[in-house]
Formats: sequence, structure tokens, C-alpha cells
Amino acid sequence: MRVLEVVDVHKEFGGIKALNGVSFEVNKGEVFFLVGANGAGKSTLLNVITNFYSPSKGFVKINGAKTSGLPPYDKRLRGIRRSFQIPQLWLKITVLENLLVPCFAKENLDEKQAYELAIETLKEFNLENIAHKKANTLSGGQAKLVDTLRALIGDPLLVVLDEPFAGVSPALTQKLLLKIKQKSSSGTTFLIVTHVFSSVLQIADKIGVMDQGRLIAQGEPEKVLKEKNVIEAFMGVIHESTN
Repeated sequence: MRVLEVVDVHKEFGGIKALNGVSFEVNKGEVFFLVGANGAGKSTLLNVITNFYSPSKGFVKINGAKTSGLPPYDKRLRGIRRSFQIPQLWLKITVLENLLVPCFAKENLDEKQAYELAIETLKEFNLENIAHKKANTLSGGQAKLVDTLRALIGDPLLVVLDEPFAGVSPALTQKLLLKIKQKSSSGTTFLIVTHVFSSVLQIADKIGVMDQGRLIAQGEPEKVLKEKNVIEAFMGVIHESTN
């Protein structure tokens, strides 16, 4: 079953084409990674998919229904979660409270169930010691991880993650990869932007390579990464990820 369909999506800013005819689909329970150099259009695409931007042309479907043009917090988008390249936590409340918000708003859990799920999630990533810290006191890596966990908590339909492994330790990155794989096996669908290529090869069902606003290749990672038209763009990403 198709959970996400992106159909001929274009996005322009003042005549500059940020996205140029992007089309792909992700099925239920699949993990789809987007890679590409900085400025390739990856984050813009995530913003279109999650309705922070409206496409200039084309449309997005989630679970078969067109969602382009809906406000990002529309109830019809309740099953969609996302994290951001720059963490977007509620800074004046605690880490625990940040995790409780989606439990109440999107999971329909009672107070006891929500609290238990949030604490269990923090313990899983050795973060229970910061549960009652205000979000504005966290380190960059801690904020990044909490932002990602807020997107993962519960049973979302579609999770959209923007550079979830950036600034996160290798050990916690492995825990995140395991968590993503477990949730995808249970039916959650993932769209993930990353520069961490080991993660792509470990858990990706599909990969898409973006270059200058276009999706220049997509499919199984082992096949896509051998395509001639991918090599130059892909090597540029590797160079960025090692600097």
C-alpha cells in the first residue's frame, strides 16, 4: 500500500527553482532515504511533503488523499511526524513534556499511558537523567536526539526525519537505526534525509539521489549507487560528510 506519493512536485522561490519535477512513492513500512549535496533541495522537499510549503506545481498524496495545501497541523495530517535539521523543540518546557505533547495530541493516550511511554523512550536512549531539564538547556546533540524521538514516539503512519544522525554519537545512532528498523517492521513508513551513508546501507529499502532540485535516481541502494549519473553528485555528498 502506498503511504506517500510525490507527483511532479515543483517549488520556486522568486523565480529560482528549488524543486523541479520530483516524483516518487514510498510504500507502507518502507524506509526511503534521500541523499544529495547541500542545496540539492532535500529539506525543501520535506517542507512541501509536510505542508510547511505549498508546491508551485504538482501534489503530494498521503494514504491516497491529496494533502497539498493543508496547514501543517490539520487533523488530516495527524499520522505524520517530522524532525528538523535544526531542532524545533518547545524550549520553555522540559524534555519529558516535549515527548508528552505528541502522546496527547496524536496518540490519544491517557496521562498514565503517555507518561509511561515517554519515560520508556527516554530510558531506551539513556536520557532519563535529562527528563526534567528545560529544552533550552540541552546540548546540540541532546536537542537533536530529543527532536527525533518526539517524531518516533507512539505509532505514527509516516515519519519524516531531516538529518536525524547529525551531532549524535555513533552508539546512539546505532540505537536510532535499530528503532527505525523495528518501527518500519511494525508498519511505520520513513522518509529520511541524511549524510550518514552507513545508515543508508544498513536499513534503507530505497534511496533517492537529489541534485539541483531534481531526483536523478531512485531504487535499491546497491543499484542506485552504481549508476553513472549518480557518481558525481554522490561523491560530492561523501566529500561534505567527511569535512
